[in-house]
Amino acid sequence: MTQKVIHHSLRDIVLSYDESIVEAELEKKLIQSYLKLHDDSEIILKRFAKLYYEYKIGEDLVTETSKALAPIEETIDKYHKIIERLIKEELFEKTDPEIEKYKWFLASYYYNIKRFHDELAKPMTDDLNRLSEEYNIFEDDEEKWYMEFMEHSNIEH
Repeated sequence: MTQKVIHHSLRDIVLSYDESIVEAELEKKLIQSYLKLHDDSEIILKRFAKLYYEYKIGEDLVTETSKALAPIEETIDKYHKIIERLIKEELFEKTDPEIEKYKWFLASYYYNIKRFHDELAKPMTDDLNRLSEEYNIFEDDEEKWYMEFMEHSNIEH
């Protein structure tokens, strides 16, 4: 028996065979299919690893964005309650200096909200949307690969 080693990046493939017997066409097809399976598996594994890594970064980005949003939500909630009280007491339309202070603060606070949106929320959403699209493409490609694999596994004798 002779052994032939095919070095593949996933693993070494060791074939044992009798040199005195001529290799049949079916055997050649089986070996080609087996090598293609390894090549395709490697591509899928690399794409999956990349997606997994990017999803982990996405998780960190969501956490960071949520932390940055918390003080904005607290401030908005705080002033929302004050304004609700002023509206109930019918003081909001009056020109009381205290009321003017709240109106000015809320108008100027828009800058913080816009900066949060432009610098964190929108880029995060764009990244997650892109990643979701990549994942959908990956799933479609994986399905095609699987169907092709099933085709190759049904080699006719």
